Amino acid sequence: MNAAGVLNAERAGGYNHRALLYNTMDELMDALVQFVDEGRAGDEHVLVVVSREKGEMLLDRLGSSAGFELLDAADVYTSPTRTLAAYIGGVRESTSGGRRMRVAGEPIWAGHDATVVAEWACVEAACNIAFAGSPLTMLCPYDMSVLDPGIIATCRHTHPNIQHGERTSPSEHFDDPRQFRIRVQSMGLPSAAGVVESVTVNGLSDLSDVHSRVEDMARRDIMRPDRVSDLLRAIDDVFVTVFVHSTGSATLRYWVERQRVICEVAGAWTTAPFAGFIQYVDNDDDGPGLWPSGQLADLIVVRELDGVTVVRLEVLLEPDHVIPTCGEYAEFLGVFALGACVPSEVVMIEGHLAECAACTAEVVEHRAVVAMLDIVFGTADLIGLPADSDPDR
Repeated sequence: MNAAGVLNAERAGGYNHRALLYNTMDELMDALVQFVDEGRAGDEHVLVVVSREKGEMLLDRLGSSAGFELLDAADVYTSPTRTLAAYIGGVRESTSGGRRMRVAGEPIWAGHDATVVAEWACVEAACNIAFAGSPLTMLCPYDMSVLDPGIIATCRHTHPNIQHGERTSPSEHFDDPRQFRIRVQSMGLPSAAGVVESVTVNGLSDLSDVHSRVEDMARRDIMRPDRVSDLLRAIDDVFVTVFVHSTGSATLRYWVERQRVICEVAGAWTTAPFAGFIQYVDNDDDGPGLWPSGQLADLIVVRELDGVTVVRLEVLLEPDHVIPTCGEYAEFLGVFALGACVPSEVVMIEGHLAECAACTAEVVEHRAVVAMLDIVFGTADLIGLPADSDPDR
């Protein structure tokens, strides 16, 4: 459907997706006030997602928060695939009874490199597929006074309609969303800035070796146990997808840079254009989905170059959790002494014990208690310890 056809469909009560181009804060506020008032007058579910400062200005202009929901963009625009999933879930719930919904959401473009900017642009394109036919009006503000001209130009390719002031018209540059995504997937990826390790994976039976390697890297870089688990599950999802749709081997490359762990899977296989963004089913003609990986990783990037598909997964090493405190480990030490921790927890705890005498001493005390219980009650077999365990070892 061309842009004019999309605009006609919107007027008939379908999906209305447009970019709002503005130069001043007054222009933005005027548009948002009108957007909210129209929604409240039509008894629509109205959601506005902007920065906290802009939200406060909007509340001042409206005089009341009644009749609409206001969220901080920093809490919503966390990662491209997770943000799209949150919108899909919210729209599905809000419109399930036939009620119309309208969302004004301003993405956060600042602070991202070209690769991440391209993924956020793909979210805008994916919305045209995910919400096709939905009773939804979506307004996406773009600040022309501060944004890179390339971002402004791109929004004309991902939005079927453009609003500037009080005028809305079809975009002359609107692209088929799948073709837009395919063009992005042909872009290169930045070279690794860290020390890269790699391993060839010939089948799912090799995943235990992959897990060991990634967990060793987690030990060195003090990644939180829950994020190690998320990363391993995301990697597994990629390899399952690879080997379901390919008979060849794949290569895993992994490294650390810019406070993030990066894992890259490359092989001769194909994906759906919006793999990782939209949840496909197994028998979908568009191919595999990579949906779990897109939700578990902080960033998933899919590229197809010279017949090779590359899936890059990134998981952040959060600054406030990079080096957990002894108090954060306390609840695990007794379980660790029993030998009942999962592998990722063992990696983290052993790494901490190598540098913390106090927690090591506590583990020794726990093991002494375990040994005493075995002497009195014969519990070694129940907790998985050898009967001659040395509590001081």
